[in-house]
Amino acid sequence: MLADPARRRELAQYLIELETRVAALDAEIQRVDQRLTKARLDRWDVP
Repeated sequence: MLADPARRRELAQYLIELETRVAALDAEIQRVDQRLTKARLDRWDVP
């Protein structure tokens, strides 16, 4: 499978696409976590 240069390029491109998707999902998780943390802090904020 990896002896074929074209197949290696396909696999490399697939891995790059997966890394990009994982990075985007991680960024979204961080944004959601920040919003949830802020909501929790606002809820417990005593004026």
